[in-house]
Amino acid sequence: MAKKDKSTPDGLSNESGKKYLRKIQGEVEGLIDVYGVLMTFNVTCPATQHAVKKLLCAGLRQKGSESQDLMEAHDAITRAIQLRAK
Repeated sequence: MAKKDKSTPDGLSNESGKKYLRKIQGEVEGLIDVYGVLMTFNVTCPATQHAVKKLLCAGLRQKGSESQDLMEAHDAITRAIQLRAK
């Protein structure tokens, strides 16, 4: 675990990834699902949402292998890039 920087009240310096911190949305009893993560990070593109879901749960859903989920995430990212180009 990274050592906390005491220079700020939350223990994070400006260089340590603070831009990735968000207030969690969609939490239920201290838990969050992939849809809460998508809301928290304002992921609105359906293809990107699908890719994130596949990456976060790769091989865990008992609906195919981890490799299959990674390939499907790759395909979804390719589609997201196509959609952004339009």
